Amino acid sequence: MNIKVPQVIDVLMKYGSFAMPLVNWTLSNDNLNPAWEEYFKAIRYDWQKEYTLELKCIDRGIRRCRDDQTVKYLLLSLELSVLQNLKMPEGNRLYIKLRREFYKVPKLARKTVATTLLSYPSLNMNETDLAKIRLWSQYYQNDRSTQVFILLGKARKKIKTGNITEGIALYFKGLRIAKAIPHPTGIIDSLNDSAWYMRYSHPHWALRFANQAMYWVGWYREDARGVFYVFDTFFEIQRIVSDQRLCETANLIASLQKYLSSGQGRSKREYYKETIQGCKYFIFDLKSSMYKNSNSLRNYLRIFMKSISSASVDSNLSRGKLSAILNGKTKTVRGETIRKLVKGLKLKPNPLNDPAPLINEWMKMKIEDAFFDALEKLKGIKPNDRIVLLLSTYMSILDRKEKLSYLSRKRKLKRAIEFCTADMHKFTNFMSNRYETMRFVSDMISEMHPFLEGRKDLVKKFLGKMPKKRMRMFAADYAELTEGDRKTVDVFARDYTRYDLRWKVYLKLPVELKEFVEFFHLKKRPSTLASFASERPAERNKILRVFQALR
Repeated sequence: MNIKVPQVIDVLMKYGSFAMPLVNWTLSNDNLNPAWEEYFKAIRYDWQKEYTLELKCIDRGIRRCRDDQTVKYLLLSLELSVLQNLKMPEGNRLYIKLRREFYKVPKLARKTVATTLLSYPSLNMNETDLAKIRLWSQYYQNDRSTQVFILLGKARKKIKTGNITEGIALYFKGLRIAKAIPHPTGIIDSLNDSAWYMRYSHPHWALRFANQAMYWVGWYREDARGVFYVFDTFFEIQRIVSDQRLCETANLIASLQKYLSSGQGRSKREYYKETIQGCKYFIFDLKSSMYKNSNSLRNYLRIFMKSISSASVDSNLSRGKLSAILNGKTKTVRGETIRKLVKGLKLKPNPLNDPAPLINEWMKMKIEDAFFDALEKLKGIKPNDRIVLLLSTYMSILDRKEKLSYLSRKRKLKRAIEFCTADMHKFTNFMSNRYETMRFVSDMISEMHPFLEGRKDLVKKFLGKMPKKRMRMFAADYAELTEGDRKTVDVFARDYTRYDLRWKVYLKLPVELKEFVEFFHLKKRPSTLASFASERPAERNKILRVFQALR
């Protein structure tokens, strides 16, 4: 066994799929023996839900493990997990085999095998009479990561048998332990599952927990495809409680669903077909300013107009104009007219039910108000801190070419940074001509969607590690990059903060990063892990190329 494998396995047992960069780093080691190489490849495929490829790696690994019982049982544990995910009956036979041979499992593999055995019966929907594994050793009870999954397994079993209250209590207990580690999957799944099972009985509590789950998805998961179910849960609960920020989640789902692969299963697009379709009704075009005078719009306005005369006075619109709208003679309605009606009638549109023109104009009004509020707050903030807010907001946003089509253009971001630090009057003028930039400014100050807020906080911490003068230099260099290279830096910055942990594994910093890391006063270990976050060597080489250009 390679001398560093036990250290890597120890981190894997504690952090699960969050340790992906460490797996990528391990696989880059030419001295890794073939059986362990297949194990780490299989682990990676497991996290990606590529079960067919995973089973092939497991089969090759078992044939190559020779007398290494540690890797053999780790591979068998992975195989059991895959068979469960695929709902294959062979899993029951392997479960029984592993139970019987548990005393043979080497110490390094026991925690993983025990956790898999504990989870299998509670996740198996077809067999309820499988013998349960007993944890007779205090050794397992004292391992916190194992404890988390024991509690999650027990919680699922309680939920399955109808004991929702007891199940939720176990989820909360697991959550407290997961946060103390911290264990990303334990944190996210405890919050998400609790929210899902509480969505009808305690919907506002469910919204609170789903909101937290979304934040931690942003914080811990760069690739959100594997936790798309959290977006699904959040969107469903927002609909139940008529949350006004539902449209933000709909936009995120619309952006992320494009990256889901086709096929069956929890990580596939078809599984979320209903949610994806439902999102389309809550995505609005802020560039629109002319609307069809539909029956639904007229009926809605009639409900809130006591009389045409009073509505005319309140909205500062002529009686003739209002009459033409209500009787359908006017075929289109201008956005400015709708705004006057929203203000004059003091309407509070509901995104779930009310006509789209009202929602669209109401959203514009909210963006404008938030924009000017944010500007006043920015004036009281130091220039350096404004840069941090601007960059962290920019670097957190998905699909910038679509969501920030103007600001992401060449030289536009550079001008925004210059104005933000030197001349707030010019900054106001520069950002006030488009709703996308006005919303961006309000996002600099206000709390964003929890998923984006998690990503934003990561970048804030990354920039906060740099001396102030160096941070301003970084901002200037970043603005000069192409949008593609900016995205590479964005991912690195978020991953740097994610992996700024005390993992007991020595990692050599790539020589290409040395100058950048030293110049901006960054740490070596999180920088190395961030550079290995991608499994693809070409992407890792791109990171090194971009950072050599930055400094």
